[in-house]
Amino acid sequence: MKDKQQELLLMQIIRINGNVLALEKYSLSPAEILKRVNVLREEGKVEFDGDKIMVTPVGSKYYNLICRDLNYKGVYKYFIDDGPIKGMQMSIDQIYIPRKRAKRLK
Repeated sequence: MKDKQQELLLMQIIRINGNVLALEKYSLSPAEILKRVNVLREEGKVEFDGDKIMVTPVGSKYYNLICRDLNYKGVYKYFIDDGPIKGMQMSIDQIYIPRKRAKRLK
């Protein structure tokens, strides 16, 4: 995974208040994750509020810039498909699609 994609994934996780340690699946050590978060904080792209990390308006613009550089548009701005979960296979029996309900008459 390239540096820009790793930064984009880190920003995605911070935006949704997710677990940053999920980046370990992408071969990033906790020390590297902390270093990247500190760099983003020094650049004013993220800020700490107690025990939370939040994206600033500058960080939001940077996030959109990375998406444009990587040519991610629409919904693809919010998903990176290079993850280890991508190869998980499911059979058709494991997927439940509810039948359409008829409207009740009053």
